[in-house]
Formats: sequence, C-alpha cells, structure tokens
Amino acid sequence: MLLLVAGVLYFLLLTNGQVRPVGLTSGASGSASLTAAAAATTAAAAAGRVAAAADTAAPNITAAAPDAGPVSKVRQGVDPAAIRKVQPLFHGARGPHGGAPRPKQYSEWDEPLPYGAVRILALPLNGSQAVLDIAASVTADVVGLLPPGTQVFANGPGSYHCTVFHTSQPTDPRPDPSRPDGGLDDPSLPPPRRRPQTAAEWERELATVRRIVAATPVPTLRLERVLQASSGVLLLTWTEAGEARVIPDLRRRLREAFPGASTKQASIIHSSLLRIVLWFVREAEFSTVVGEREIIRLADGAGADGAGAADAAVGHS
Repeated sequence: MLLLVAGVLYFLLLTNGQVRPVGLTSGASGSASLTAAAAATTAAAAAGRVAAAADTAAPNITAAAPDAGPVSKVRQGVDPAAIRKVQPLFHGARGPHGGAPRPKQYSEWDEPLPYGAVRILALPLNGSQAVLDIAASVTADVVGLLPPGTQVFANGPGSYHCTVFHTSQPTDPRPDPSRPDGGLDDPSLPPPRRRPQTAAEWERELATVRRIVAATPVPTLRLERVLQASSGVLLLTWTEAGEARVIPDLRRRLREAFPGASTKQASIIHSSLLRIVLWFVREAEFSTVVGEREIIRLADGAGADGAGAADAAVGHS
C-alpha cells in the first residue's frame, strides 16, 4: 500500500506554455518571484510526505485475463474515434517519424481561447519520489504494450497532479463562476467567443479559493489502481484512506461557492500519466497543468478554520 499525504494545492491558469506565477505575495506588500523549479521545490517542501510499506510494489499493469494477452487488452480498450477527437489539440506526430507530440497552447488552437480561460485547482504529486517512481514505471510498461507506430504524449513528473475542481474548462469557459450564469450574458456562445475574465473577477475567485482551501484538512490518499481509459488516457486512481472524505467535501464547498463553474467536473480522484494521440499511425496533434500557479496550503490542524495556512504557502519563495 502506498499513502500520499499532501498539504498544498495548486490553483492554475493554464496556458500550455511557461510557468508564470501570479499574485504570490510575501506579506502585506512585496512579491515573490517563483520559477518552475522553485514551484516544484516549494510543493515538495510543503507537501511531499509519503509513507510506503516495505513490501510495496509498483501496480501490475500487465496482468491479463486468461483468454487475452496484455497487448490485446490495451488494443481492445481504446476507442480510436475518441483519440481522433483530441488530435487537433497537439503539435507534431505526423506519421511514425513525426517526433513526439506536444500540446498546443490555448492561444494556438484553431479557435483560440482567451488568456485565463482555463482554471483548475489541482493537488500536485511531484513532492513524492515514491509516486514519481511508480508513475514512471507504469508509463514505461504501458508504452511497451502499445502496437508499433503508436505515439503518445506523456506528462512530465512536474505535471503529475490530481484534479480537484475546474472553475473554468476549455470546453466550457466561465469568466465569473461565482455567478449562477458563470458570468455569461449569452451561454449559447461557443467557447472561443465567450468574454475573457476580468482582473477583478480573477482576484475575487482566487481569494475565494484560498479561503476554502485554507479551511480544508490535509487529505491522505491511497493509490488504488491503474486504468487505461477508452479515450487513450492512462490513469492512476486514488481513494482516501480510512473513512475520510476530504476531497468530496472540498469539491462540494467549491461547487457551492462557484455555482456557475463549468458543469463537467471530476468525480473520481485520478492522475493522468499519458495520452495516446496517434493510434496505428494516425495523424496527431491537449493539455498539461503548465501555467500560472498559486500554491495554497491546506489547514494544518493548528486552527479550526485554517487561518494563516494559505499565507504561509503562497509567501514561501
């Protein structure tokens, strides 16, 4: 059994570009510059406490039913139509010698999204070397099971995370999720034509997320299983240890605070390791958690409302 105890959450503006932290402060005045490397270091120092039993082994993803080998099970479980649907969201992978696929920035989509249209609260996993080792092993094993010519986009260790909540999704951007209508005068407009979020809306949204997260106890997650989704995404799934329901309760409070958030939300606790974007050498061209980050610590048990926990995290540089 592997347990993950994580004490911080990332609130991100996703661009699929460079990490550009916003609003990180060191007290009432002044700011802290946070590079991608420093963001990972901060998350590791604040969060990554992992306990693994001595007999822990990486999940066995090659196990197969008696009537099917592992390769055939991977082939049978993948829906080529679902993979084709996301191919336009990637650069590269033009045939077997097209190079590794890489996700497009939202500004590079055929119908670009405005800056800040995608915002996600995520639990980073890069503070746990045990998790990173298992993820790397699983990814390598699954890639080895895929047919020749299959091309994948594999998330880097710095991008491993569990999605908690989207205040705004790329398929359903909401500029002001605190409003029941999501801040949309015309919800029928397609995503590229919806208005961008204002600076004031962003600051209110961030303050609300900070307040809710700072009053949330630290969850302990248990690695459950490895799943290959029909969409081509390889997942680690997690459950909470014991009878705790920290993540479901956090999601409920976020939904109450943001009634106009995107309707499609994660219902399980999962981490994406890789995505198949070219199945049997189809032309390929989605998304990581690369973008502007706010690092917010959960309550540490010092107070009932978690006061001060968020400032301690965002003020660390």
